[in-house]
Amino acid sequence: MLDRLEGILGAFELDDGSYDLYLLGPGTFRDNMSATQSKGPSAGKVGMVTKDVFVQLGHSRGNVRLD
Repeated sequence: MLDRLEGILGAFELDDGSYDLYLLGPGTFRDNMSATQSKGPSAGKVGMVTKDVFVQLGHSRGNVRLD
């Protein structure tokens, strides 16, 4: 799936209810992902990246509030 994406958007909720948005390239996501610890149907199929990776290596795309 990552080979078909131009970027991965991470949205992280703040205390005020708004979201900081960060964009990671597929290669950066792949290089920093770890497998989910799920034992269900997604086991071995889902990769996760921490918020720190998005903040440190991603590009800020602003802040939004969803009403």
